Amino acid sequence: MSNHLLNPIFLFLILISCDPFKTQRGEDLPLIGTRWELSSIHYIFKSPIHVQKGEYTILFSDTGTVQSKVDCNACFGEFILDDKKSISIQLGICTEVYCGADSKDNDFHDAIKNTTRYTINGNTLKLFFENNFLYFLGKTD
Repeated sequence: MSNHLLNPIFLFLILISCDPFKTQRGEDLPLIGTRWELSSIHYIFKSPIHVQKGEYTILFSDTGTVQSKVDCNACFGEFILDDKKSISIQLGICTEVYCGADSKDNDFHDAIKNTTRYTINGNTLKLFFENNFLYFLGKTD
């Protein structure tokens, strides 16, 4: 009879020791070394602007450099971090191919140059500029 009593107690202890949020969310991806793909640009008082998957990416390196795919162009630059999730990004050298009238390259460049902080939650990165943000999904391939 004592074995039957221990089984429910044992099961209960296992269940309460699990962290369901960690299981669902997993660990946060690192800012550096993760290829971040832009999903959308969010402006206050406007509907989000969704972009085609893989058209806008950013990759931060441990040397303080950044590489970015901006629609049909490539950009290279530098970034500076501090301990309080503040970030400054300067895209310096970019190819200058015309990507079409529907390109969001100007929106992306304006957002990046005005970015002041970031947050990472699981596999998502938000780069905040003014009262708006860029929403990225992380790729570790």
